Amino acid sequence: MALGEFLETGVRVDARVTCELLKTIFQPGTALHDMAVVIRGDRIIAARVQLPLAEDGGMSSHSLGSRHRAAVGITTGSDATCLVVSEETGIISVAENGKLTRNMDEAELKKYLSGVLS
Repeated sequence: MALGEFLETGVRVDARVTCELLKTIFQPGTALHDMAVVIRGDRIIAARVQLPLAEDGGMSSHSLGSRHRAAVGITTGSDATCLVVSEETGIISVAENGKLTRNMDEAELKKYLSGVLS
């Protein structure tokens, strides 16, 4: 699955990834807040991108929200890695190859991302 078709559902950004820009994008109430941001290398390609949702039934015993289901959906059949932060709880999860790893702390996340990005 290529991400190109999904980029068209969002707003093109084409900007260098910075902490400040990501905080601004994900600030509740802003125009780009909902949905996904697609990052390739050190560039934010697009924001407010609609991702395909994985079916809820086979993922786990507890129900996941659309943000988590989209993360699983986009990583099923693609080489994308998806970072998810729950808006309600702040819990960090990572989806890769259609599987979701939940409740990552800062150290685990840094180690994981270092491995993926190297």
